[in-house]
Amino acid sequence: MKLSNGVITLKRVTFDDIEMIRNWRNDLKISRYMFFRDYITKEMQIKWFERINNQFNYFFIILYKTNKIGLCELKNIDYHHYTAEAGMFIYDDKYRNGIVPYASILLLMDFAFYRIKIKKIIIKILDENKRAIRFNKSLGYIKDDKLCKHCYYITKKKI
Repeated sequence: MKLSNGVITLKRVTFDDIEMIRNWRNDLKISRYMFFRDYITKEMQIKWFERINNQFNYFFIILYKTNKIGLCELKNIDYHHYTAEAGMFIYDDKYRNGIVPYASILLLMDFAFYRIKIKKIIIKILDENKRAIRFNKSLGYIKDDKLCKHCYYITKKKI
């Protein structure tokens, strides 16, 4: 599966992508902002892929032109309550600022709200990840301590 907006392409993760993703996730520049910060082994990555490769989780490689620059996800989809969790990281430093992260996440949100009919997207951000907090607030996400200490959400009505 591929999604594209003319600037960004989101390509659904396949088994062939998981070693690259593992290397990205084990890099301190990414792992320091994750809730799970332990070293990820090859075996752990294979089990992760087997667990997420289904209709309740959509993990995408972010491509800018032909460059694989990061990962975004729509996971733990609840089709009965129309909710899902989202996340993203840009691995390639050249694309962390500017339009590319926005184009990537807006493409994912469009997929969530209009293709699979999600009504509420929840994200979890560590308090020390000020950059991600600013980014997501600029998209309209609102903090909600009732969901969890690190939770923000956006609904289809707000975009």
